[in-house]
Amino acid sequence: MRIHYIIFVSIIFLSFVHCKKKSQISDFESGNSPYLLDSIWKDQNGKETKLKDFSGKYVLMSMFYSSCDSLCPRIVSDIKKLDSKIPKSKLKETIVVLISLDEEKDSTEKMKAYAQKMELDESRWMLLSGNKDSIRELSAVLEIDYKKMENGEISHSAVVSLLSKKGEILAKEKGIGGEFAEILKKLE
Repeated sequence: MRIHYIIFVSIIFLSFVHCKKKSQISDFESGNSPYLLDSIWKDQNGKETKLKDFSGKYVLMSMFYSSCDSLCPRIVSDIKKLDSKIPKSKLKETIVVLISLDEEKDSTEKMKAYAQKMELDESRWMLLSGNKDSIRELSAVLEIDYKKMENGEISHSAVVSLLSKKGEILAKEKGIGGEFAEILKKLE
């Protein structure tokens, strides 16, 4: 009976130690960082980049597609409002990265036109396109669900993530019209 008690206490102790260690692991170490993805993306100016190239900056990241008439303009509008609330001390070290969900239609030219139409400051806003597999992989890391519909539209969730300078996901805002309190708190 005593041996069963010792085994039981040992299992409980080891479970607690394991849980504590796991919670101390960062997104980067756990493999849940977009910077660990090896995919190559092309921006609205035709320049190729990898997500890890954004190391050293805070990154507001979301997914969109340029022909979207409903949700995507609202996501961009929300990010612009959030961007206007970022403390000036952090603004120079913060960029916005929007990744296209539509690899077939979102060419460099279309994304450039979208950036101009939405009046995005291209010195701080990057619009990226990639291949189907890269998009699917990144959407999983960012927890953005999407599905291409038969009519050409893309049904997708609205998520804005804040990445640390090391690529760790620091905070997320799901939905539209939010206050971004958690993201702003991390940028204080």
